[in-house]
Amino acid sequence: MKILATLILILGVLTFMTPAAEAAGPFCFAMLPFSNVFVWFIEAGEGNQFVGSGRDLTSGAAQSIGGYVSGTTAHISATSSPDSASGFPLLVGASLLLSTGTGPGICHRLNNTSGCGLGSAITLTSVACPPNATNSVEKSRLTPEALGDLG
Repeated sequence: MKILATLILILGVLTFMTPAAEAAGPFCFAMLPFSNVFVWFIEAGEGNQFVGSGRDLTSGAAQSIGGYVSGTTAHISATSSPDSASGFPLLVGASLLLSTGTGPGICHRLNNTSGCGLGSAITLTSVACPPNATNSVEKSRLTPEALGDLG
């Protein structure tokens, strides 16, 4: 039931939401066949585009996402900061069917031949967010409050 609710939220955010001041989420996705789970907060933009941020719950790496909706498909691109496990950034691209929250994609982990490696086929699929999904993602926007005192 949680996955169905997530799919309905994704569909609403990506297709009917006008640009707003607050990001929607969390939305969680598994990157199969790997164990990575991503948690994202997204914000609708102009012309069926969207942007967002979040993290890889598996590695703790920060993520930046973007994409657009075309018909019944959301085309997504995500990048992760280097994580402590591999030390290399992760690049992910996928095309999700809005009706199922799943779709084929590809991942690259730069300068690394293990795990995701160079050009591994993946399936990105919507999953229920685990209890720890928002523990470290308290704010959904980059604000002074969310970033803390960087000075």
